[in-house]
Amino acid sequence: MKLTHAGNACCTILLGDNATWLETHTARELRDYIQKLSGAVLIIASEEAAGSIPGAKILIGRRETNGLVREFDVQYGVLPETSETENDCVAIAVRGDTLVISGSNDRSVHYSACHLLETQFGIGFYFDGDSIPHVPDLELPEMTLVERSAFRFRHTVGQWVYNFGAFLNVEERKRELDMYARNKINSYRFYSWNSYVRKRTLQKMGVKTEPITAGDIRRMEIQREVAEYARSLGIETMVQMMIQETSLEFRKVYPEARYFGCEWVKDDNAEPETVPCLYPDDPVYKKLVKTFVETWIETYGPSRHFSACPPSEHHISTGVEDFIQSSIDFAKYTYEAVREVVPDARFFFDG
Repeated sequence: MKLTHAGNACCTILLGDNATWLETHTARELRDYIQKLSGAVLIIASEEAAGSIPGAKILIGRRETNGLVREFDVQYGVLPETSETENDCVAIAVRGDTLVISGSNDRSVHYSACHLLETQFGIGFYFDGDSIPHVPDLELPEMTLVERSAFRFRHTVGQWVYNFGAFLNVEERKRELDMYARNKINSYRFYSWNSYVRKRTLQKMGVKTEPITAGDIRRMEIQREVAEYARSLGIETMVQMMIQETSLEFRKVYPEARYFGCEWVKDDNAEPETVPCLYPDDPVYKKLVKTFVETWIETYGPSRHFSACPPSEHHISTGVEDFIQSSIDFAKYTYEAVREVVPDARFFFDG
């Protein structure tokens, strides 16, 4: 099948009448990359126009979103079933003058287009820019490529790591997400303590804290826009839980709660800076976790992936048995609290 010849288009991209935002985004990305590869500009049309368009066709979508894809699969029976519970599955098929780019779910369609560009046409998707050869004649043999990812969960830490991400604007963060999506990453972690949500959480718990500043709000707005864009690409966002250190104002409001001293690992020659943290089995700890998760979702939208640093990441001023029990309780009570707010949440240890 000829897609382009001597830098001229030999086919048309057809989207379904029920195409999703991500399928439309996929069609535009495929068009743009084919132009970068070959110089040819492909037209994007709807399935309704198929009968009046001569020549080869690229069908993008799934049986549920594109009637032409449905007809293709009725004839050839090679595309995967739609599933949000199985691992993502790319699906690329060529029969005659028809190329179908499909998948097992919405984001898999996008993965399939990127997989085609990478494996068949030699494009590389990298953080500092794409690698794109010049190929004026793009052709594909008859083929069927239906392949599930070996891993259901493919995760990366965004805005690397503590400092770098603070200086990325919205467009830079979106560009980072685009790069991850093209490499079939489906989970993206916001590596940030997030001053806005931390302050709002404490305020909801009746704890006096420093005021929310204009800078806090601006950073929150950036992160909210980035979170929405990640979801539009089918990427889960992982939430870094707030640290467990408590302030004097916190302890004034909750004087009956149980606390143990801890500090972050630091140079052994440094003076100790032990700060009281809540014992994980204390009811106030669960209240703190649930309030944080609820506040995060109110601010940034739905999230199912959460990560937290267990006490093992700290120097703890307590006995060995107490340390072991606190570590066990941390896993138990953090997980329970998160799942009480988000029943299908996934919880990960950091460190």
